[in-house]
Amino acid sequence: YKAFVDAGGYANRALWDSTIVQDGKPLAWEDTRKLLVDRTGQPGPASWEGGAPPTGTDELPVVGGSWYEARAYARFVHKELPTVLEWNAAAIPEAARWVVPQGRYDATGPVRGGDTRSVSPRGVYDMAGNVKEWCSTETNHRRFLVGGAWKAARDIFADYDAKGPVARAPRYGLRLAEYTPPPAAAVPPPTPVPDPVATQPVPPGHLIRGTVTTPAGSPVVGAIVTLLEPTGSRAGAGGSTTSSSRQNPG
Repeated sequence: YKAFVDAGGYANRALWDSTIVQDGKPLAWEDTRKLLVDRTGQPGPASWEGGAPPTGTDELPVVGGSWYEARAYARFVHKELPTVLEWNAAAIPEAARWVVPQGRYDATGPVRGGDTRSVSPRGVYDMAGNVKEWCSTETNHRRFLVGGAWKAARDIFADYDAKGPVARAPRYGLRLAEYTPPPAAAVPPPTPVPDPVATQPVPPGHLIRGTVTTPAGSPVVGAIVTLLEPTGSRAGAGGSTTSSSRQNPG
């Protein structure tokens, strides 16, 4: 994420939505830039200082960013924010009884991705707790945050929270989706878009350490999607997968 900040991502208008809205009112671009700053007034997430993550937190998930910041960063690295449907397909909320006990809840802060033993049936790490994750799905001019966070109670895992897109709490993070279009012959015929918060079955597989085919209702139907969780570190631009599934797209 620091690569995005250092490259002037917060000043690159092409990476941001054409209209930034706060409390139902559009903001001028200069007002937006004044709003989206760190603790020292520099461009960056609200939890950062001097345009960089606090000392000792380089490998922790990026937190304190709004939905707009998450969206702009996704564009910078040529990825997307997942839909709630895709997030559910990876997390499988029905498996909460096995996933949640190992999740990062009722804690003092986040930990490095993969350090918990919380793994979804699809093989995705840290979807239960640690940091809440912005999704692209919109409801009543708000955006969904899913998974719960280190400061939340355990029963929040399967709940759907939605906040204004400029909200920047220290427990709000992000996870990105990368799509690989399937061969033309493999694209299924159009189907009705299902409830965005309903879990849909997907073929066996997993995310972060692997891939699954996107369910109907995703931006690219029938594509292969991989989810990545960025850290504050600048190294490793483009993302990498390790045995512990720590992601560092820069």
